[in-house]
Amino acid sequence: MALHTFSAETFPLLRGRRTRLRAPRADDAAALSSLLPDAEGYLVECAEHLVRGDRIDWIVTTHRDDDAIGTCTLYDIDGRTRYGEVGYALVPLHRGRGHATDAVTLATDWAMRALRLERIDAQVEPGNYPSQRVLLRAGFACVDGRRWTRQPR
Repeated sequence: MALHTFSAETFPLLRGRRTRLRAPRADDAAALSSLLPDAEGYLVECAEHLVRGDRIDWIVTTHRDDDAIGTCTLYDIDGRTRYGEVGYALVPLHRGRGHATDAVTLATDWAMRALRLERIDAQVEPGNYPSQRVLLRAGFACVDGRRWTRQPR
């Protein structure tokens, strides 16, 4: 069930302390090529999901410029259960600077407020300590070795 009806014109632009989350654009492919094997295909997929209303893909940028440094995605959005999942990835050069924590916090705060989601999960490999720290700082709690969850504060 589609939970949102955003378009390219009404896409939610989010601003945080370190980052901005904006709509994907075709010219992001080059900047994301080190992160995604098929960056162009990913951007096409983002547009398709936006039309269907079942996933929201943001491009993560810094405050200094509009260049893509990563992605943040809300997916498996379910309006009946008020549930969703979040995923994120940053190009290696921009990791460890708080951008992922800021992006995840922005996206999940917005989803709980605007979409009224009551729970957002994230999947992380047990040994991925940097990603686990991102989720802890963004208000998530570990449910088991891989699954993390966040509920409204």
